[in-house]
Amino acid sequence: MSVEPFMITVPGSTANLGPGFDSVGLAVDRYLTLVAKPA
Repeated sequence: MSVEPFMITVPGSTANLGPGFDSVGLAVDRYLTLVAKPA
């Protein structure tokens, strides 16, 4: 059985901006990319 490599990309964001009480966030132009492949 072989395992195929895969890649996941998720957008970055900020949370808890000022007195937003966990309801105010901000999307940013940054991404987190994870690449996984068998060793």
